Amino acid sequence: ILSELVNNLRLVIDNKDALHVAGSDASELETVRKNFVAKKLGIDDQEKGAAAVTSVAEKMSGIRMKNRAAFYYLLKTSLT
Repeated sequence: ILSELVNNLRLVIDNKDALHVAGSDASELETVRKNFVAKKLGIDDQEKGAAAVTSVAEKMSGIRMKNRAAFYYLLKTSLT
């Protein structure tokens, strides 16, 4: 699953500004929900998606620079 995500995120990973998820920024977390959870994973339930994004952000709260591929991996495994 992780290698698939890394392949899909290759352009993002090359962009240093987009490499990390800002777990304390509500607009960033909403963007993750819309663009990854809803569009890529096909989960239209906003509450379920938002809860999963918040849960992953809390799990990774001890990590200052939250790697986007790892964040998406945890999201995907928690939702599928």
